[in-house]
Amino acid sequence: MINSDEELESTKKALDLAERTLISLKKKVYPVNPQKYSILAEPYLEYINRLRTEKDEYIGLSSAEELAMPIWIRLKGPHIQEGNVPIDVLSKFLNNFKMGVQRVAEFIDTETIRESGRPHEDIRRLCNFKTKILPGSIRIGLAYPSSDRQANISGEIEKNSVEIAVEKLLIGASWSGGSETREIEEIFPDEKERYLILTQVENYIPKEDGEISSVEFNGSILKDRTISLLPRSKTKIKEALERTIPPERVTAEGIIREIDLDKQRFYLREMTNGKNEILCYYPVSLQNDAIEGLDNRVKILGEMSKDKLGKPINVNVERIDILGITGN
Repeated sequence: MINSDEELESTKKALDLAERTLISLKKKVYPVNPQKYSILAEPYLEYINRLRTEKDEYIGLSSAEELAMPIWIRLKGPHIQEGNVPIDVLSKFLNNFKMGVQRVAEFIDTETIRESGRPHEDIRRLCNFKTKILPGSIRIGLAYPSSDRQANISGEIEKNSVEIAVEKLLIGASWSGGSETREIEEIFPDEKERYLILTQVENYIPKEDGEISSVEFNGSILKDRTISLLPRSKTKIKEALERTIPPERVTAEGIIREIDLDKQRFYLREMTNGKNEILCYYPVSLQNDAIEGLDNRVKILGEMSKDKLGKPINVNVERIDILGITGN
């Protein structure tokens, strides 16, 4: 690292000498044995790239380039050399990042989680990030594609769902990496949104003994902050995802079908709220009410359990009121 103008001048001299040596090596060896030249040149290339990076950082070139991109991602790993990373590793990470943004952006627009199929065309277009790659482990700059956004009545440019999604994912990454000290339930009180964001951030976290050992996020969108994700961050996310979603008190109307007296359960179907059906469990004390309500319209009261996506699993019934005989 360069800390003074004197060190900058020394670096320039070292860089000039290394470049001249490489030129001489090329002239002498390459015409005779290109393969040998490639082997002999490799340490010079690494040394020259490191000196160039240090010089660019000191004179401010790197800072200027970084300011031009709102998001910078740095991938570090034991085998990731200066600006050199396997294409499978890089493409997989960038695809995971884009897919995560798309899924969260869709949730912002629709309040539902897409389980299959392709995202809406507008979301895909807004996620077509402009990319710049710089050496130094490996640094990937991402910028939003150009868009024809309009200012609101206050003169401010309103953020689209993709920009909001990126910010939410970075908040989730900040919590996962330990920079954000609030509880995740406080940051994302909506259960479905919390689950979605954490599962997408989990895809950004490197695996133990993988090609990537750490992932860092910074850039103008984070101001002066840096978010770091390490393999151990997965444990924190796993614990948060495994927390039980508290049951919800519900009332529902429908027709009791397919009663199972041994397992003390039935399906409530043709529900007035538009849902197809819900599996209901009842205590022994309500067995006669359940039998009497079979094939009839009823109103139930109980606690609804949900999965991690916020989808209803079943209802533990506390009361059954028969509303009318259907005759079916």
